[in-house]
Amino acid sequence: MKTSSVVAVIVFSGVAAAADAPADRVSGIVLYPGASSAGVEGVEKTFKDSGYPTAVCRRTRDSLAKVVTFYRKQPGLALVGEPSNDNAAFSGPAAGSSVAINSPWMNPSTLRMERDTMVCIASRDRP
Repeated sequence: MKTSSVVAVIVFSGVAAAADAPADRVSGIVLYPGASSAGVEGVEKTFKDSGYPTAVCRRTRDSLAKVVTFYRKQPGLALVGEPSNDNAAFSGPAAGSSVAINSPWMNPSTLRMERDTMVCIASRDRP
């Protein structure tokens, strides 16, 4: 099974992974294809420390606009407000789940601003 990744954005909503869910989804939300989990542990921890037991973050070199376009096409997601130049958020199909997209974003582990795009799927549900 091919595993895809999602770039994490800092939005406080999440997605929980069901035991029988495909590896390319978290709480029914598709992970952004080709995104990497390298260097996102601090962001996931920040979500979890903020009350989201499930948080999966990924980063990509794709633009924020391209990532937003991908998630606009996903069934069950609703755009929250309008995207800005540096962030966007979607509410997920499950209560308490969301997708946050940021570019640039601050890496809490290094306290550096990263210039790529971060996508985070978070959920108040337990995995």
